[in-house]
Amino acid sequence: MLHARVTVKNIGATDVELLQEGTGLVAATMDQEQPAPPADVTWTPVHASSILVDHQWIEPHETISDDLLLRLGLAAPQPVLLRCVLRWKWTSRSGDIVIVVARKIIPVESLLDGTEGGAADDEEISAKD
Repeated sequence: MLHARVTVKNIGATDVELLQEGTGLVAATMDQEQPAPPADVTWTPVHASSILVDHQWIEPHETISDDLLLRLGLAAPQPVLLRCVLRWKWTSRSGDIVIVVARKIIPVESLLDGTEGGAADDEEISAKD
């Protein structure tokens, strides 16, 4: 299990309207077979969640958050890649849609695996537009 907290702060002076279509959090695990080095690690999505569904907009300087407990069904603890996608538009402008993507690799020590060794560290994903 993995506890994920998504926190978003509107640092601007204008309301932003959250668009639920395309907004979400995806958890991925490393593929069993990896390409030979030097190469990027390959990941497979294993879970997708809607986020911030109780919020239709974010006012200037407002901070909102959402907590999720993800049951990933992993046979053993392993690193997890979280990919958070936010879609919004400014209420004062028409047609401008902003997409923000943030990624964070969560180390094995952060997984809640039911053993004494599993930790519940807070991990933070941050992105600036």
